[in-house]
Amino acid sequence: MTRESISRVVAAIVNLARLERDWDSYGAKPVTAEAIKAAIAFVEKHDPESRLPIPIPSPDGGIELEWNDRIIIDFGPDGSIGCVWVEP
Repeated sequence: MTRESISRVVAAIVNLARLERDWDSYGAKPVTAEAIKAAIAFVEKHDPESRLPIPIPSPDGGIELEWNDRIIIDFGPDGSIGCVWVEP
């Protein structure tokens, strides 16, 4: 991941703020400012030589950063952080 790539991921995270209530048609909440701040802080500290995560909104107002459906870092609506590793 280059600095330019990190900037693209940050822009994608910021873009999630545009989602309105019920963005998934199942009652999802808008992505919170706390989740956005936490996800951006994580990405900006990430090793520029590693793979790019894909930012995905969570229905609870949080954000997930995913790497190949195997590693998921979850940023809750309150900015809390969780991690999931999926075995192949």
